[in-house]
Amino acid sequence: MKRVINFVKLQKVMLPIIIIFMLASIWTIFLPKSLPLGFLTPKNFNVGIDFQGGVSQRITIYSGDSDVSGVSIEKIRKLAEGAGLGNNVQEVILNEKQRIGKAKSFLIKTGLTENEEKELAELKKTQPDMTTAQYLGKKTEKLFEALNKECGIEDYELTGAEFEKANEKLENEEKIEGIISRTENKIVLKNVVIDSANTVSPASSKGMRTQAILLVIFVVAVILLYVTIRFKFQFALAGVLALVHDALICCGMISFFGIELNLTVVAAILTVIGYSINDTIVIFDRVRENLGIMKDEHPDRIFNVSLSQTLGRTLITSLTTLFPVVALFIFGGSNIKGFAFVIMVGIVAGTVSTLFLASTVALAFERVESKEKIKKLNAIQEKEEKKMKDLQAKSEDGTVANTAPIRAEDNALSKKTMMKLMGKKK
Repeated sequence: MKRVINFVKLQKVMLPIIIIFMLASIWTIFLPKSLPLGFLTPKNFNVGIDFQGGVSQRITIYSGDSDVSGVSIEKIRKLAEGAGLGNNVQEVILNEKQRIGKAKSFLIKTGLTENEEKELAELKKTQPDMTTAQYLGKKTEKLFEALNKECGIEDYELTGAEFEKANEKLENEEKIEGIISRTENKIVLKNVVIDSANTVSPASSKGMRTQAILLVIFVVAVILLYVTIRFKFQFALAGVLALVHDALICCGMISFFGIELNLTVVAAILTVIGYSINDTIVIFDRVRENLGIMKDEHPDRIFNVSLSQTLGRTLITSLTTLFPVVALFIFGGSNIKGFAFVIMVGIVAGTVSTLFLASTVALAFERVESKEKIKKLNAIQEKEEKKMKDLQAKSEDGTVANTAPIRAEDNALSKKTMMKLMGKKK
């Protein structure tokens, strides 16, 4: 058998570290960010429009490559923030079929503050058809003015190859926003246009928040039920505690680094939960097998052996999953960075919690059960020994006639009972 690592000893070192990270996550998520504590100031969540309400606008700048410094994503973020639309800007990579000339596209997500939600609600009382996009219209116009000023033009002419590509799209009934005029050899467009705008109302965002919370609770409850049926409730409780740790650490890192909390990130957290419980179940399955094989061993020894036997599988699975996720984070673009970041954090947190949290809690339960079994065994053994002494005493003073000598078989009941309590086969 390969070398057995003393995980029980390592758990005493790792458990305080795990608790510190969990407390730090609670700190940065839930405490008010108005606390002036410098580096330790709570960040809270950077809530996306999915859960906050707002509008997501995709804009296209046709003179995009004419002045690279003028339309860089950093410049767009600065101008959008100055216009009151926030700095949540992502560049949309256009393929050659979508791209016309030098065009560049950006996705600007603008959430509504509490004051803006109240103001919009008041406006809807007098203007029922008022939408979030219309409410933010003035801010968008201000951004367009700033962008036109940066690019130096307001109109953009499509000629030559650009005209032919745009004309072909129009003949195929594909829509091009911002057309001012169209002739046989030229199309004039507004330099900056809105390609699409998706609005999430405050009421819808609250509904999605509630659904996301209920979904996470439902998933954890189903996992608790499954592990209870597959193993036992003590193991299920240990596994769910590890899942709570994983989700809390992911949320803490999302808060600390300012990752936008949206539906994609929630999907990543659920993926982490599923990944982590799979790893935990593999280890618990080996523990269950060894509890039957190593019946005479102490629970600490059984858990050390089980964790050592599954360590290679755990590390290989974690690393082979981590490598492609890191590649996605580096090369996948801004749209998928949040998802990849949460998966990366979740893989590390899930591996640690499986080895040093779920197994620690399960081991604690096994120790308690082992002590209870020993107490019952000792009580039964004392009872049997007392019974044998009484029989011997009666035989010696002649109280009981024709009593046969005490044989080894007379103790069979005691041994049988003890073996049954220990879960042994005869």
